[in-house]
Amino acid sequence: MSGFTFAGEASILYHVQLLNSAESVLPSSRERVVQISGMHGALRLVPDLGERILTLECWLDVDILPAVAGQRQARLERIAAWLNPLRGMQRLILDAIPDRHYWCTVTDAIDARVEARQGMFSVQLTCGDPFIYATTPATVVMTASPHTFTQAGTAPADPLLRLQGVSTGAGGQQISIAIGGRTLVYRGPLATGDWLEIDSAAINSPWQASAKTVTRVVGTTRTNVLPHMERPIFPVLPVGANTITITAIGGATWSRLEILTRSRWL
Repeated sequence: MSGFTFAGEASILYHVQLLNSAESVLPSSRERVVQISGMHGALRLVPDLGERILTLECWLDVDILPAVAGQRQARLERIAAWLNPLRGMQRLILDAIPDRHYWCTVTDAIDARVEARQGMFSVQLTCGDPFIYATTPATVVMTASPHTFTQAGTAPADPLLRLQGVSTGAGGQQISIAIGGRTLVYRGPLATGDWLEIDSAAINSPWQASAKTVTRVVGTTRTNVLPHMERPIFPVLPVGANTITITAIGGATWSRLEILTRSRWL
């Protein structure tokens, strides 16, 4: 038997081990079908991904489970507090796949069956975000352009870009980043030591509460500079080879780009 980590705490701390877990090959999908009057059949669009449901069959360690009813209840209450759905979306890591994690919450009642000093219970978790993420996202660093790297995973990812450079944002000075078939153009100011952060994460993502931001970071001060973008375009990293091209014109310069790749799987 193995275990899992939920909300940053290992199941072994609660004397819980994993008997088995349903293998989630793909999340559910939401069909998008358009009926057109006068046309046979229907227009079927690319579906959206729905929620992912995981079921964990768990076992309470028979050698440690207290025989005294009061102690047993206290242990079950600790487990309830740990898995409490009111804590919101939490990270789940299965010991069998330690390099990837889910974002999920408990969505069904948990009834423990305790007999002969051993206990078993089933946990249903729902992933509002259906993707599986790299536990430690890879960071790509480039100091010369163009640069090509391989994006891991089986689904396109929403990266975080962190650029250093110098630009007055005036007199035609600008810095552009071409990535994934899209070009981002920044026409604002940037000084030595500053960071320009372009975050493509979707709304209500695990990383932030608001969607798709462009921020200038000066020391500990963070300023929204989205109005300085030529167009509010945010990159997506396709799976496989990606080529990044950075162009500084009008006297602007750049020195470093860091890409938090946020690889993800279906």
